[in-house]
Amino acid sequence: GADPSALRVGLLGHHYRQDWEWQDSDLRRAEERLDRWRDAARSGCTHGGEEVREAIRDRLSDDLDTPAAFTILDQWAATSQRRREGPMDDAPTVHDTARALLGIPLLP
Repeated sequence: GADPSALRVGLLGHHYRQDWEWQDSDLRRAEERLDRWRDAARSGCTHGGEEVREAIRDRLSDDLDTPAAFTILDQWAATSQRRREGPMDDAPTVHDTARALLGIPLLP
């Protein structure tokens, strides 16, 4: 019954070259992380879509560093939550980036 995107976040949250073992807490943390990203995208008040896209591309081109790409999304979501009065046009850019490059949709 878990959201497939949350499973993907849980799996891609670890670098593929590092050994790790799945724990039940990994899914809970992944769901919370995904919820923060989706809340920021749904708020419509986001910023830096193009910068986020380029930063994620840069991290993925460096040995598929998905944990670092996720950190970029974490920072984007945290900043977006603080800037609710900001421009409302970058959420689709970040959603498209997360969906296309990571397989994780942020908007319905």
